[in-house]
Amino acid sequence: MNTLQKFSLYCVACFIASGSSAIADEVCYSSTPWCKELLRLCAMNGCAGNLGDWYDNRDGWHTDLYNREQDHPQVQVMQTGRGAQLLPANDPLLSGKVVIGNASVAHTAGYNWGSVVRVDYMSTPLRVLLSYEHYTNNIAYWFPCHLDHPEYRDFYHALLPKVTSSQGSSGSEISEIKKWFFALAAFQPEVKQLLKDSGLLMPTVQMLARRSRVASDFAYLSGAAHPSAYEFNYDMLTMMQMANAITINNIPPMVKLRGLSDSFDQESRQHFDSGNERLFTTPASIARVWKEFDHSKWLRVSAEESFDLNGHPLSYHWIVLRGDPKHVRIIPENTEQSVVRIEFDYQPDSLIDGSEHLTNMIAIGAFAHNSHYYSAPAFVTVVKLPEDRVYDEGRLLRIDQRDEYTIHPSIARRKDWRADVFVDDPSNPGGWIRDDLFEFTRLGHLVVQRTDDRIEQVQQVQYPLRDAGDHQRVRWQAFGDPFPYDDQPPEVILTQPKEGAIVSGLVRLEAEANDDQAVFFVGFYVDDTFIGESATAPYFAFWPAYNYPDGNYHLTARAYDRYGNTTISKPVRVIVAN
Repeated sequence: MNTLQKFSLYCVACFIASGSSAIADEVCYSSTPWCKELLRLCAMNGCAGNLGDWYDNRDGWHTDLYNREQDHPQVQVMQTGRGAQLLPANDPLLSGKVVIGNASVAHTAGYNWGSVVRVDYMSTPLRVLLSYEHYTNNIAYWFPCHLDHPEYRDFYHALLPKVTSSQGSSGSEISEIKKWFFALAAFQPEVKQLLKDSGLLMPTVQMLARRSRVASDFAYLSGAAHPSAYEFNYDMLTMMQMANAITINNIPPMVKLRGLSDSFDQESRQHFDSGNERLFTTPASIARVWKEFDHSKWLRVSAEESFDLNGHPLSYHWIVLRGDPKHVRIIPENTEQSVVRIEFDYQPDSLIDGSEHLTNMIAIGAFAHNSHYYSAPAFVTVVKLPEDRVYDEGRLLRIDQRDEYTIHPSIARRKDWRADVFVDDPSNPGGWIRDDLFEFTRLGHLVVQRTDDRIEQVQQVQYPLRDAGDHQRVRWQAFGDPFPYDDQPPEVILTQPKEGAIVSGLVRLEAEANDDQAVFFVGFYVDDTFIGESATAPYFAFWPAYNYPDGNYHLTARAYDRYGNTTISKPVRVIVAN
C-alpha cells in the first residue's frame, strides 16, 4: 500500500472516530465482562463495532446467538438457506457483506455419519474450494463436531482454517461465534475496513482465535493451538484486546501455499484401495491420503505467494503440528525457506499436542511472520488408512486391518479380511498372503496356479461393497478367466522435448514404448505431477507450460501393460521460459 492510500484510509478513520462515542454507545448494552471490555476499548482506541456484520442462521433457529439484542445489537440477521448447502461468496445475499453463520446440524445416521465439516467439506473438493472462497471474502461458518471428536479419537482427515468446528453437538458453536462478533466489533475502524477490502478479515480473525487460546507465540506454533474442534475456553477478552491492538501499519500477513509436486498418485494403482491419493489442494490447505505401500512419501510446497499488506519482509516457519517429528523431514529449497520439500515416513497414530485425542493424521503448519505478527496457519496434511503396517528398513512386511472407523468411507473403506503378509519369495517379489490362505502378486492378482518356483496362472480381483446393508466395508472377489502371469515390465523412453530444451506455451510431450505382450497406456508427468495419458501409439500428451513459472522442470513418461507392470523413463530436464 502506498502513502496516499494509507493517508486516505487515515482520513476515513478520522471521520469515523468523530462519531466513535455514538458507536461506543450502541455497540453493546449488556452487563457482561465482554461488553464492558468492548466499551472500554472503544473509548480508548476507537472500535468499528458490528455495523455491516451479518449473522446467517442456517438451522431454522434451532440455535441462535443468545442475548443477541444486548451483546450484538448492530449485527444484522439473515437466513440464506438450511444446512450445509452454502452459497458462493458472489451470491447477492452474501456479496460485499461480513458474514458469520452456523448450522447446528450433523449427519447422525447411516454409513455417511459425521459432522458437516468432515462429511460435506473435507470429503468434497468443490466445497473445499468454496470454503476458501468464503475465507478470502469475509465469510465464515461454524458447525458442531458432533461425534467426530470424542474424548479418545480425532476422526477428521484434514485441517481447514476456512470452516470451523466446535467441540460438542447442537449449540456448542454459539459461544465461539459470539466471541468472533465481539472481536469484529473491537477492531479499530480503519483496520477493519482495510482487512475487509483486502480479503484478510477472516484469516486475521482465525489467527486471533487460535493465538488467544495459548499463552505465547511459541505455543501458537504447536498443535495445541490448532485442534480439529474448538472447545469454548472463555478467552473472549484476550481475543478482543488482540483485535483492538492491531494497527494499520502492522496488519498480520497472509500465508498462501502452492503444491509444486509430490509422490502421492492421482490414481492409486498399487493398493486394494483405488482412487486419488490427492484429496485437495488450496492456498490454505493441501491434503493427501496414504494408500500405497511406500514407506516414505514427499511433497514440495511453496509459500512464495504469501504477502504482507505493508510490504514488510516475511520469514517462513514450517512446523510439525501432528505426528512424530523424528519421522518428518522439512528441507528448505531456498534461503528464505519459502519453498520446502516435506518428507514423511510411515508412522503409528499419535496423540495431538495438548490433548488425549489419537489421530491418524500427520500435519504440518505453515506460517508467515512479519516481525510483529504470525499469519493464520495454512496446513499440509497426510492421513493414514484404518490399518497398522510393519516395515523393516523400508520394506513392507504386513498390513493388519483395523475393525474400527477412523476415516470417512468416501476416502477408504474398512476391509472384510484380517491381514496381508508380504512374502520374501523370488518367484513372487512384492506379493502377499491374505489371511494365511490366498496368495496375491505385487500387482494385486490372485494366484490360481503355480509350481514350486514359478507362478503360472493368475486371476483379476475386484473389491465390491460387502453387502447393501454395510457400506463401510469392502470384500474381495476374483473374476474373469485365469490368464498367464506376466511380470515383465514394458520399456519406455521420452523422445520429446529433448534434454535441456527451452519450452513455452503449450508443449507436446512424446514417448516411445513397447512390451513383450502389449502396452496398455503411457502417462506423462512433470516433476511427478500427472499431465495426461495416451493409450495408442504414437504416445503423446500436451503440457500447458504457460501455467508454470519460469524455471527448470523434469519430465518423465510411465508405461503400463495390462497386468499393471510399469516402467518410468529417464527424466528429461527442460527450461520453461514463457
